[in-house]
Amino acid sequence: MPKSFDFEASNNRVYVTHFCKNKACNRAFLDIDRYNAIEPPRWRYCPECRKKGFGKRKKKNKALSV
Repeated sequence: MPKSFDFEASNNRVYVTHFCKNKACNRAFLDIDRYNAIEPPRWRYCPECRKKGFGKRKKKNKALSV
């Protein structure tokens, strides 16, 4: 790839099919390929599962130790 390659430019975008990380869902969706994937990745949740709350980090309560 040339040094001036811009992933965010609409004419340079390369897409890859992802499979949802949620085993019960198993939907396929398109996203920008940032890592030159050879096989369809499974490390992301689909937009529908993200709306349901999957993939969101839960805040941990840190108790103050005295």
